[in-house]
Amino acid sequence: MKKRELVGGSLCLVLLCVASAGTGCAGGSESGTDGTTNTDGSGGTTTGGGNTTGGIHGTTGGSGTTGGTSTTGGTSTTGGGSTTGGTTSGDPDAGSDSGADASFPVDSGTPDTGPDCSNGCPTNLWDVDGNPLTGPCGCEYSCVKTGSLDPIDPAFTDDNCDGTDGVAEKCVYVTSAGTDAAAGGTRQAPVKTVPFAIQLAQQKGADVCLAGETFQGLVSMVSGVSVYGGFDPADANFAFKRVSSANTVLQNAGTVVEMIASDANTHLEGLSINATTPSGLGESVYGVRHGGGTATFFVRYNTITVASGQMGDVGVSGGKGDDGVAGKNGANGCENCSSEAGGAQVCSSCGACGGKGGDSGSGSQAGIAGGNGAGGAPGGGGGPANGCTPVVTAPGVQGTPGSPGGAGASGTAGVAAPNVGSVTPTAFYAPANGGDGQPGVNGGGGGGGGGAGGGAAYLFLCKADSGGGGGSGGSGGCGGARGTGGKGGGASFGVSSFSGTLTLQGNVITHQNGGRGGDGKGGGAGGLGADPGQGGGYSDDSGPGGAGGHGGVGGVGGPGAGGSGGPAGCVGKSATVNLTFQIGTGNDKNVCTANGSGGQPGAGGVTVGGNTAPGGQTGATGAVINL
Repeated sequence: MKKRELVGGSLCLVLLCVASAGTGCAGGSESGTDGTTNTDGSGGTTTGGGNTTGGIHGTTGGSGTTGGTSTTGGTSTTGGGSTTGGTTSGDPDAGSDSGADASFPVDSGTPDTGPDCSNGCPTNLWDVDGNPLTGPCGCEYSCVKTGSLDPIDPAFTDDNCDGTDGVAEKCVYVTSAGTDAAAGGTRQAPVKTVPFAIQLAQQKGADVCLAGETFQGLVSMVSGVSVYGGFDPADANFAFKRVSSANTVLQNAGTVVEMIASDANTHLEGLSINATTPSGLGESVYGVRHGGGTATFFVRYNTITVASGQMGDVGVSGGKGDDGVAGKNGANGCENCSSEAGGAQVCSSCGACGGKGGDSGSGSQAGIAGGNGAGGAPGGGGGPANGCTPVVTAPGVQGTPGSPGGAGASGTAGVAAPNVGSVTPTAFYAPANGGDGQPGVNGGGGGGGGGAGGGAAYLFLCKADSGGGGGSGGSGGCGGARGTGGKGGGASFGVSSFSGTLTLQGNVITHQNGGRGGDGKGGGAGGLGADPGQGGGYSDDSGPGGAGGHGGVGGVGGPGAGGSGGPAGCVGKSATVNLTFQIGTGNDKNVCTANGSGGQPGAGGVTVGGNTAPGGQTGATGAVINL
């Protein structure tokens, strides 16, 4: 009696055959006639029986022997179904045979019990489903092991023969059908959200493996926790097997993935990264932002698509400067009285004050000079004293008018291309804004009028008289407010990096346009200078006070420059980044596609009177843009 196991866990069938002389054993009907007969060495002569169909053997043909039994392994027959070596170790075939038999070895006389499982799985077979009934020795997965690390790769090769590309037991698995729980993350109990998975993987010292579906929102990576995509949670043979048909999409407006500091080697691989345009003016779009760190950040085998950056905000027009405040009148002179005051100083809202009017003299006193206006306009001198005579000979001198304010300077344009803008430590792009204009210069205040001299007393004929006080100067008009510059447009970057070591390999990166720069705006007109105060009138023998000077007009505000257009490129980086990035074909190179260009510049602002600020610069375009 012989026994043989079928590979794959088939039941063993037992065949009992008692051979009688001249008769062959068959499990099915015989058809045909053996072509030859062989005589064995010691067991007798075989005669050509019919070829059996559906008989003993696992292959086609049967044992068509009659005669004795060979002492060296049995009887060999040839014919319609040929066997070599007598009774074979194959299992009986329950079906019908067709075609020629395969060759079977000569039975050694020892029962055949199947593969040797004493050392575990047979060579190049592995147990990944945990079922002892599948495959030889319970080992159903055929794989040639080439290493134990098994980094993911574009060919989805399982180097360590654990059932999938990547290290299966070093992952926290994520699918939208999962549940966020501290005990989860296995292939049998995946979690639901990427942020939770990253937190759990950090605690476990694991990585994150994402199902082939779309995940919305910002992914904030942490150092040492890699994120991989392309896993199929519904694979019939191995849950979360990494396969080419499982497309993992990460999508968000603005930034999709950020890695602020990679202080241990960290990978972002096998994903479709889709960055859409954010809503805010001047905002940029990034597939990945990399701040830096002491270790390497690997971005590999991804498809990164980024939308256009937003246009920059326009500047703000400058408002008109405040008008000056009118000067105050000096007090009138009086007979037989003391000195009279000049007009009080007045100031505009911006501090362009007029000069105070000078006080008058009394009796034989001369008048006091008026004060200087803001900006340096001198006040008028005081009048001399008058004698005892009604002839007016001692008036105060009028103050000097204030000077007009100068125009504010124009703003300057953003930094010239291609070095448009800069990158921050968190790898955000800082746009190249147009410079603001300068405010108009305030008009000068008018000088105060001088006070008049007094009328002198003389015996009983004249009493001491007081002259009129000087009027104060009008205050100057305020300068016009500046026009502000337009803001720079946002960038369109596949990857943005501030510092550290960044390796990009096997990516397909597509960018759109940089945002248009905002327009600068013109400055405002200057405020009007104010009228001066009038000098006080004379009395009897004294003189009148002098009028103040007129305030000067404020200068027009300077216009703001236009903002520069945002850059557009596959990589935007500072000079401190150690970058590995090559364009070409092959797994170690990248494809960079420009579906847009640098943003257009904003126009410079124009002030009243035609003063124009410069426009911005066109945003840079290129595979790698140095910021």
